[in-house]
Amino acid sequence: MVWRRRGLAVVALVLVLAGCSGSDGDKGSLLDGVKGTGTAPATAAAATRTATATAAQTAGAFEELLALVPDTEQTRQQVYLSNIDRFRRAYNIQPPANPADEQQKTAYLEAISAAALQKGAKGGTGGFASGHERPSASLVTIERYLGYRRVDQDILAGGPPEQYEAVRGLFDPAAAERAITGCAADTCPIPARRSQVEGVVYYRWGEDFHQELRSRFMPPVLDQLGRGGRIAVTEQYVLRTLWTAGMEQMLKVWKGNTGSLRQAEDVRLAARSMDRLAAHYAFLTSETQGADVAKAEIELAPAAGRAAVEAAWSTAAGKPVLERYQYVAAGWSVEGGTTITVIVLVHATEQAAQQNAAHLTRRIAESSSAKTGKPWKDQITGVESKVEGRVLEVKLKGATFGPEFLYNRDPLLLHR
Repeated sequence: MVWRRRGLAVVALVLVLAGCSGSDGDKGSLLDGVKGTGTAPATAAAATRTATATAAQTAGAFEELLALVPDTEQTRQQVYLSNIDRFRRAYNIQPPANPADEQQKTAYLEAISAAALQKGAKGGTGGFASGHERPSASLVTIERYLGYRRVDQDILAGGPPEQYEAVRGLFDPAAAERAITGCAADTCPIPARRSQVEGVVYYRWGEDFHQELRSRFMPPVLDQLGRGGRIAVTEQYVLRTLWTAGMEQMLKVWKGNTGSLRQAEDVRLAARSMDRLAAHYAFLTSETQGADVAKAEIELAPAAGRAAVEAAWSTAAGKPVLERYQYVAAGWSVEGGTTITVIVLVHATEQAAQQNAAHLTRRIAESSSAKTGKPWKDQITGVESKVEGRVLEVKLKGATFGPEFLYNRDPLLLHR
C-alpha cells in the first residue's frame, strides 16, 4: 500500500514537511526524558474502568467525526484527521471573520505560514472541502458557494477515489442552496442536481467520479481534477464524496448512528487517545509495522541495498522490537509552544500495552531510521508514555516527524 498523503495548504505557503530529524544540538541521554506513567498491574482494572467512563462522557472532535464515515476495510486502513481549531489556538491564529473574503483568507493563510517559518509548526490543514488544501487553499470558491462561516475540523477516510470527507464547523445551508441553484451556466460549467437522503439535501455534479480538467477549480465546488462529486451542507457539517452511493451511505450511517467507524472499537480508541494527546493532525491505520509490511519492503528494495533493508526489518532474537499491536495512529501536537510527535498503539491486551511502553523506549535507544540511517535517539529528546487499558499513548519530545514514518514505512514501531 502506498499512502496518499494529503495535500497541505501550508505547503503552498512554505509550511513543508521538512523531514524527520530534530535539531542537531546535544540531546542528552534519551532515558533522561522518559516518564513511565502506565498503571501498575495490580490497579490496572480499576484504572481502565475509570478512564473508560471518563472518556465516554467527553468524546472529542476526532471521535465524533468517526460517526460520519462508514466502517469498511478501506476506511479503517486510511483515516486522516485534522483539528484546525486546535492548531489555531496553539499558535494564537484567528480564523477569518468572513471566510469568503479574499483578503481575510489571505491574511489567515499568511498567519499559518508564519507559524511554520517562525515556530516550526506542522499541520493546521485539511482536505479539499475544508478550503485549506493545496493548491486550492488561496481560493475562496468553496466558501462562497457552500455557506462557510468557520472550519474547525475535518476527516478524510478510505483510498482514492472512494474516499469519504467531512468538515466540521459552522455553515449556512440556505445560503449554499441559493448560491448553488442560482449559479449561471457560464459561471458553473457543470449543472448541479439536487437529491435527498435521510432528510438531508445533497448536490451532485456529473456522473460518479466525473472529471473535467478544463474546468478545474471552477465554481461552485470543482477540485484540481475538475470533479464536483456529491456534497451535503448542514449547519454543523459539510460532507463530500465523488460517487452517489458513497454519499448516500455516509448520510445513512450518520443519521442512523450505526455502521460507522465510531463503532469500530480499535479506531475509536485511537481517535479518542489522539484527542487526549491534543493532536491537531493524525493519521490512523490498520496497517501495522509487522511481517507483511516487512516482506513487501524487502521485496521492493534494490539488490544493492536489500541487506540493509532486511536488517532494519529484522525481528531476530535480541533485536529491540515491540509486541504485536493491531491498530496505530501518529500525528502532531504542541506542548510548551513546541511541535511534538504523538503515537497511539491499540493492542489486544493491556499486558501487551504495558510491555510496549518499555519496548518502544529500548527500540528508540538502540535502532535507526531505515530511510535516513539516523539513530532514532538523535531525533527524540524524551519519551513520555501512558497506558490506558489496552492503549499505549506516547509523546516523543523533540520529534517533528509526526506520521511521516508511517507514510514512508520506516519501522520505528516494528513488532513481532
